[in-house]
Amino acid sequence: MSLATDSAPRPIFCGPDAIGLSVEQYSASYPCVMAYLRSFSPSIGVEYDFLWGRQFLSHHTRAPGTYNSYRAIIERLLLWSWIFEGKSVLTLNRSDFGRFCSFFEQPPESWIGGGRLVRFVNTDSGRVQNDSWRPFDASGQAGSDNYKPFTGTIRQVQSISSSFFNFLHANDAAAVNPVVMSRSKN
Repeated sequence: MSLATDSAPRPIFCGPDAIGLSVEQYSASYPCVMAYLRSFSPSIGVEYDFLWGRQFLSHHTRAPGTYNSYRAIIERLLLWSWIFEGKSVLTLNRSDFGRFCSFFEQPPESWIGGGRLVRFVNTDSGRVQNDSWRPFDASGQAGSDNYKPFTGTIRQVQSISSSFFNFLHANDAAAVNPVVMSRSKN
């Protein structure tokens, strides 16, 4: 795998309370996220993907556990699409989604942390992304090199991703649901 950019994965979505903020309020509260999004090539369209991700997640804020699961998978999908595929999540096809599932089962070590960490930290200059945060958590496992997704995780990835792509399709943002296409192929 080769990176489309030198960008390391960074958290882009906060907790359920702040996800409902207007884009302007969110940008003011989390300027580090907006700066991170601008670090990608404009041709990818990461800010547009980000806005669709926020809108989707805003429908899943009632139960914190559900929100956290949805946020983790959508965030990983977006980051993977931008960093490894170098394209918008709105353009992913069946083959791309298959690569994402393979990636999810064996992410690079640089994407695996040793435990759950806060996503954002407060500093004198405001809220910033925690440099130690990683999209995947290997806590309770014998080291990041032995990371294995938990039982049922791939089914959860497919289910949540399919729900996201159905949402995008229903809002005319994506032409296809690559998860459904991938399932019908297999």
